[in-house]
Formats: sequence, C-alpha cells, structure tokens
Amino acid sequence: MPRFLRFPHLATTLFCAALLPSACALDEGKGEEDESFDVYEDKADSFRNPTEHGALLFGTPQEARLGDNSLYHSWDFELTDDAEVSLETLLDTANLDTVMYLYKKNTETGQFGSYKFKNDDANKETVASKLEKKLEKGQYRVLIKGFKSSLRGSFRLSASCEGAGCTSSTCDLESFSGFLVENGESCGELFSAALNTDLAARSGAVITLDERCSLPLFAQSAVEGYVEYFSDFGGFGSGDPDELVEINVNWDVYENGASYVSVDTFGDEDGLDFLVNPDNQVIAHYQHNQSPDHTLYCDSGVEFLEDGECFFSYVESFPHAASDERSFSASVKANNAESELEGPAFLAYQAYVAELGLSTGTTVHVDATIWDIGSGESAGRITVKASNKRKYIYELSALRSTQWQYTVKRGASDAQYDCREL
Repeated sequence: MPRFLRFPHLATTLFCAALLPSACALDEGKGEEDESFDVYEDKADSFRNPTEHGALLFGTPQEARLGDNSLYHSWDFELTDDAEVSLETLLDTANLDTVMYLYKKNTETGQFGSYKFKNDDANKETVASKLEKKLEKGQYRVLIKGFKSSLRGSFRLSASCEGAGCTSSTCDLESFSGFLVENGESCGELFSAALNTDLAARSGAVITLDERCSLPLFAQSAVEGYVEYFSDFGGFGSGDPDELVEINVNWDVYENGASYVSVDTFGDEDGLDFLVNPDNQVIAHYQHNQSPDHTLYCDSGVEFLEDGECFFSYVESFPHAASDERSFSASVKANNAESELEGPAFLAYQAYVAELGLSTGTTVHVDATIWDIGSGESAGRITVKASNKRKYIYELSALRSTQWQYTVKRGASDAQYDCREL
C-alpha cells in the first residue's frame, strides 16, 4: 500500500497540491480542533497537567511524542527583559498536525491562566506550528498538542531567542572543573537522597559538542563526563575533525533536584548513564557494553552500589511520576497471599517470610505502591510487617518478564541496599 494512503489527511493534502494548488488550503476539511480550551482543564492529561519537559532550550531542538498518556507537552522559559522569541514544531511523524499555545505567568496569581498566543498551521504548506513574537520580561510556558486527540507521533520543538531578555551561558572543556563529589560523602546517603523523590520532568535533545552550554547544568556535567570518558580511549572526536558529532542527551529531573542523564552518539554500545545530585555533580556513571563498567564518585562501602548493572537498572525504574501510582493494603497468609497481592507485592511478601523464617500460618500486613515501567512490567515500594517483627521496605523492579531484581531498604531511615534476583 502506498504510504500516503495510510494517512487520509496526507492523501488529501497531496491531492490538493497536485490538482488544485491555487484553490486548496491545508486547513480545509480538517474540521474542529479537539479540546481547544482557553484555560487549563482539570484532567490527568490536559492543558492543566501536561507532560512537563522542564526548561526550554534555545538553539537545541527538543524531542517529544504524542502518546496515549502524553497528549499535551509543555516547556517553560524566562525572559529577564524584552526579547524576540521564535517557536516551531519540527514534525518527525508524517501527518502529525500540531497546535501551539503560549502562556505568560501572572505575577500576582502565580498561574499561567489563558493563553496569550496560539498557532495551528505555520502556513498553507505545512501542518507544523510556529509562533514568532516580541515578548516582555516574564515567565512563559509553551504547550504543544495534536489538532485531533487521535494523533500519535514524534516531533521536536525548536526555539530561538534574540534580545536583552535572553539568558545565555558559556562553557568550554578547559574550564570544566570535574564532577567528583566532595571526599568522604557516603554513596548510600547520596543515592538515597537522590532517588527517594518523585519524577518532575522528562526531556532530551540532540546537540553538537559546541551546543552543550544550552543544556541544563546537570546535563552539561553528564556531557562533559561523557567526552572525558571516551577521550581517554581515543573514541570521542577521533574521526573526521570537520564532521560534527551528534550527541543524544535524555534526562529525568526529580522533585528534589537530582537527575538521571543518558548520553550516546548513536553508535553501537557507546551509551553512558549518569546519576547527578542536586548540586549538578555526578554521583555515578554506568556504561552499557558487552563488558559494562561503572564508576562511583563518592565513598562506596555499599555492595549494592558496586554492582553497576543492578544500580542503574534500579535508577531506570525509580523514582517515577506520582500520578502513575496505584496503592493497596492487605493482610495475608500463605494460603491467600498470591491471589490477594499484585506481582511485586507478592514477591516482597515471599522474600520477607523467607528471610524471617515465618510459618505459613503467620499473618503479614502489606502496604504496596505499584507503577508500570513499560513492556508489561511493573515496579513498586512495598512495606511488609508481621506482628512483633521488624518492618522491611522492599523496592522491586522488573528486569525481565520471568525474573525480578530487587533492592531492600531495612527500616524507614537507613540507606542499606541489597540486590538479588528472585
């Protein structure tokens, strides 16, 4: 089947371009935009609660995807004075019709309120969106959605800024001071502080090395660490000096300011993952290859952290967005535990009973918080306690469909982690 026939809207566009170039516009036949509201709506995935990507990067297109649970995407930026700002969607999926909204935060209410500007199609030749505006000092939010809620696909948001209000930064490899944390800090404490929090934002960008200063500081630290790591092996920048190397950077930002950054250059086994603390210092990195390796930039003494595969498998699953959670409680015995407890919670119950040597008739209370981590797998934090016995908090994440790797934190305040397969 010809590709355009799988996309009725695209087929109409091609027909218009070929037969009626002077009398046919892209917006004809599109109908009404789905869920076009002036104000944020009180829904889980909406103008009010979009997928937040954090700070908008000027000069570096940022990737996003319209999906079943991410129909709205937002980026924020601040101008310190007047400036000219250009915002444009670059469509990576054929026939992905985007709509762009621009909001300004009200300094009195602290809310974004109604949008200030909106664009559906940049011109009659495209269904991409674009806004070019002279803006005043203030905090802004750009929100992207599909013209129809049924649309799915990938796009990039490209932004530029000119004028006194644009923020700028400079950095170079020679001035990079390194990413070692202060000597004597405990890896266990750093790890616990970094990850016992919720996911706040997720974003990414493809850059060249001289564009890395447009990234947030934590991502800059990761890119610098990546370059340093592969330069030691002669693997970064060792090719054609006139060919710009594209660096793929993706990051999760946590509520407490810590972040998890993945960096690669689209090569085979050239990815590095970085866990960065709220001070933009790398706690640890992990390289994916046939002989994976990792480095801790702190005092370890924690066997769990010494296992790089275990450590970063955990980081990829924890933390998460609080809205993704489902919680339940149950008091069970051996004869009804499997039927009453969802996957990770049942595994935590089994581990608890085995470790304490409890009899099959012992009643065990389980409090579980579960969330999905993709590919039909889930993870969770499960508190398990029997009468007159110590409480254990299990943190489990799925590695494969038939096996689970878990970490257990004994007690509510310590930072002792272990890693095993069940």
